[in-house]
Parts: sequence; C-alpha cells; structure tokens
Amino acid sequence: KFMPRYDGPFEVIDIFPHASTVTLNIPNSNIFPTFHTSLLKRFVANDAAKFPSRTCESPGTVIVDGFEEFFVDKIVD
Repeated sequence: KFMPRYDGPFEVIDIFPHASTVTLNIPNSNIFPTFHTSLLKRFVANDAAKFPSRTCESPGTVIVDGFEEFFVDKIVD
C-alpha cells in the first residue's frame, strides 16, 4: 500500500538538466507531466528466457463492422 508506484513506460519529451527534471508524454492524464529524475526508473523489458511465467498474453481481437475491438475481463490497477 505504501510502496512507490511506477507506471509506464512513457516517452520523455523534454529534459531540463539544470533542474534535474524531465517532461513525460502521459496520454489521457490530468497530472502535471514534469517529474524530478529521482522519481523515474529506466524501462527494462521482461526477459522471457529468465522469467517465462511473467509473459502476458494479448487478448484476442474481435472484428465489428470492419473495426478491431477487444473484450476486457477486468481492469487491474
């Protein structure tokens, strides 16, 4: 509950080295997008060879009126 929460990955769109801050491209968010570099972590992709149980399967697509749609079982926060 009190552990730091990391979301992302997000694209870095601007860097301010004099203040040690970066601006992130955070779509659909109402939070201020500038963060101190001490609050960020570099994104490391999952190594499927070392951790095969951590691979996530993509949901299947459904075509409705010529457009792809996805079924969502639940939203995990």
